[in-house]
Amino acid sequence: MSQAFGQLFAWLLGVVVTGLVLVGLVITVFILDIVAHLRAGKTFNNKWFKIAGWMRIILAIAIVVAIPLTVFLISSAGPSMLPSTLFGPPYGAILPLLLTIFWPILIVLVIGLLATIFSIIAFFTIPEEAPPAQPSS
Repeated sequence: MSQAFGQLFAWLLGVVVTGLVLVGLVITVFILDIVAHLRAGKTFNNKWFKIAGWMRIILAIAIVVAIPLTVFLISSAGPSMLPSTLFGPPYGAILPLLLTIFWPILIVLVIGLLATIFSIIAFFTIPEEAPPAQPSS
């Protein structure tokens, strides 16, 4: 029994460490993405890069707010969250129930989609360099 518990603990510790490393990488890439958009906006004098960078900052704030709010909404849903029990709603009401619980995540998704759309617009509005002049002979 002790050996099985030790193996389970080692596996859980590995999962937690891997998760923390991945969270650190995600945060680092997200910060570099914001910096890259804001620098590109300044370098190319492109308002779409600036808007995309600011939308990514708003996205980060929305994520920080949405995660605890969603956890609170899930924990406060109680037995009504389980549609297969006697306490749950009929199967037709699952989608409205999920929308009442996961609306903060939907807001985050919309903000992320807008930030991506602004990035796409920004990349397509970068002025192209003129081809180098060929020397006349």
